[in-house]
This record gives sequence, structure tokens and C-alpha cells, in this order.
Amino acid sequence: EVMNLFTEKRCRQIPVIEEDGDQIVGLISIGDATRWLVETHRNELQHLRQYLAGGFSS
Repeated sequence: EVMNLFTEKRCRQIPVIEEDGDQIVGLISIGDATRWLVETHRNELQHLRQYLAGGFSS
């Protein structure tokens, strides 16, 4: 979802606000989102490789 915002709004940082919308509590950069995405895909790939090699037990 955040990657879509970066693309649609053509920005490099997006503010993180409290639920009530009163205060900015941080920023997410496109680099932060990209690192998270790469790490998530890397972990998924590792789990799939383990599964295919018979490394998971149910």
C-alpha cells in the first residue's frame, strides 16, 4: 500500500501520523519501504527453498 503511495504521489517520504490524525510521529522513506520489501521476499524465498528441500514439518 505504501509503495503505491510513493508511486502515485511521486514522493520519497510519507509521514506517519497518530490514529487520531493530530500528530506526526515519524516518516517512512522509500528506502525504508524497499528494504522491508526485499527482506520480506528474501525470507519468503528461504522458506520456499526449505519447503521444497523437505525442511518443514507439520
